Amino acid sequence: MSETILALVQNPTGWHLRCSRRGVSGVVVLLVVVIVVVVVVVIIVVAVVTAVVVVIVEVVVVVALVVVVKY
Repeated sequence: MSETILALVQNPTGWHLRCSRRGVSGVVVLLVVVIVVVVVVVIIVVAVVTAVVVVIVEVVVVVALVVVVKY
């Protein structure tokens, strides 16, 4: 803590820059987290949609086969 106060007394502008830089990195971390969450949600949605489409296609194929075999 005393080092921090000493650095602040010796070079206030440099300390301010360091603080603002840390703030920017915090924003970057927040952005990265948001991007990761969005990507995960998109992957889940795509997986669910793909599964639903596959099930629909299978049902259609089975129904078509049954119809073809019957007639």
